[in-house]
Amino acid sequence: MDELARPKQCEAIAKNGTIELRLSNNGELTLEIWRREGDTTGWELIKTTTRSRYVDKPIKPGQYYEYRTRTVEGDAFSAFSPSTVVYGK
Repeated sequence: MDELARPKQCEAIAKNGTIELRLSNNGELTLEIWRREGDTTGWELIKTTTRSRYVDKPIKPGQYYEYRTRTVEGDAFSAFSPSTVVYGK
């Protein structure tokens, strides 16, 4: 089996108690979205999706959030994307 392609870094936009993630996905791949609050907590899987957009809520204003994704197919996983950092609004 070929190695799964590592997804590109997602774009994150904070507004009104939410963070919108824009994923480089055309609906053909299944992506896991991972998040951590600040740099002292562990990573948490928050969503598995084939969509190109995900809205994370509720978000704490001023809180630092970091996101990363990886491609999944069956029991195979890609390397994680570069992480994206955003502060809640």
